[in-house]
Amino acid sequence: MNKTFLDLGKVGVVKDVQPQELPINAWSDCVNMRFRNGGLERMKGELQVFTTPSVTPYWLQPFYQGGKRFWVHAGTAKVFADDGTTRTDITPTVAPTGGVDDRFTGGVLNGVLIANNGVDAPWYWGGSDLLLPLPGWAAGMKAASIRPFKNFLVALDVTKPGTPATRFSQMVKWSDAAVPGAVPQSWDQNDKTKLAGELDLAEEPSLMIDQLPLGDVNIIYKENSMYAMRATGGMDVFSFQRLPGSVGALGRGCIAQTPLGHVVLTHGDVILHAGQGPRSIINGTLRKWLFQSIDSANRARSFVVTNPPYKEVWVCFPELGAERCTLAAVWNWDENTWSIRRLNNATYAAVGQLDAATTNTWDSQNYAWDDAVQPGARMS
Repeated sequence: MNKTFLDLGKVGVVKDVQPQELPINAWSDCVNMRFRNGGLERMKGELQVFTTPSVTPYWLQPFYQGGKRFWVHAGTAKVFADDGTTRTDITPTVAPTGGVDDRFTGGVLNGVLIANNGVDAPWYWGGSDLLLPLPGWAAGMKAASIRPFKNFLVALDVTKPGTPATRFSQMVKWSDAAVPGAVPQSWDQNDKTKLAGELDLAEEPSLMIDQLPLGDVNIIYKENSMYAMRATGGMDVFSFQRLPGSVGALGRGCIAQTPLGHVVLTHGDVILHAGQGPRSIINGTLRKWLFQSIDSANRARSFVVTNPPYKEVWVCFPELGAERCTLAAVWNWDENTWSIRRLNNATYAAVGQLDAATTNTWDSQNYAWDDAVQPGARMS
C-alpha cells in the first residue's frame, strides 16, 4: 500500500528522542543533508580555491585592502596573506610562540587587521610588509582575547608583566580611541588625556573567554555568564551590565552572529540570545547527542560559523577520539531545523568573499553549474 508523506523537511534530525516516539516527518538520523522549504536536499561538497597552505591554518580572517581581497591565515608560528594569486609571508619579526590550542582572536579595525594569539603581544597589518606589534602595548603584557569594538580595541583576561607576572582573569581593558585608518596609540589607563581604561568584572568568578559585538553593544562572554559593554559618551567611556542567564562560551571562536542574535556553544548547550535571556535552540533535538559525541580532551577546538547563503549556523566539533573538527551540528535559523554534516578535519572557518578571478574562470570548471559549490563558510 502506498502512503504519502508530507513536509519531510519540517522537523529535521532529532537524535535525543527514541525513534519510535518521533513524528512521522522527523528523522532519527541523517548526514550531509539539509532541511529547507519543507523538503530535503544534499549538502554540496568542498572546493579548493587556493593552493595548499604552507602551514596548517588555525585562524582565518578575510581582509580587504589596496584593492585586494586577502585571506590571512595563521599557523602556530607562521602567518600568511593570500590574495588568490600570491601568498605572502607576513610573519612578524619575532615569530608567534603559541600552540594549537592558543586560538587567535582579532578582526579588522579602521581598515587595519588585528591578530592576537593570547601568548605574545598582539599585532596589526595594513596590507603590506610584516605584522607589527600594536603601539602602546606594554612589553610583556598579553590578553586571551582582543577584538575591535567601535573605534577601540578591547582586551579580555589580561596578564601584566612583573616578577612574577600577574594575571587579571576578570579584567576588561580597552585602548584609546583610534583615528580613522589607524590603530589605537595608547593603552595607558592612567593617562587622563586618553580614553583608555580597564575594569574587573568579578561579580561572577569564571574566566573571561571571548567577545562579539551585537548591534551597538559588545557582548563579553565568560565561562558561566555574559556582560553587555556599552559606550556612554561620558567620562566613564563604557558601562557594563551583567545579562540574564548563567551560561557563557565554551571557548574562543564559539560565538556567531546571525540576524536573530548570537548563537553560542556553551559548556552544555547551544543558545541564542539578542541581549535578553538566552534560550536553548538544540534542547530536545541534538543536545544530548552533541555533548555525548564531542571529544572532551579537544572540546576547546570547537568553533561556530555561519553559512549565510543557506541561513545556517555550523557548530563544528571534534568527535570522540578526534583532534580536529570532524562533525558539525547545523542549525537553519529560518526553518529552525537541525542537520548533521561531516567535516574533513577542519581546524577553523570564516565567512568572506573571494575575487571572482580566483575560481570562476569558465575554462577552469569541469562540472555543471548546478553542481557548483555555493560559497559560504571557508573551511580549513
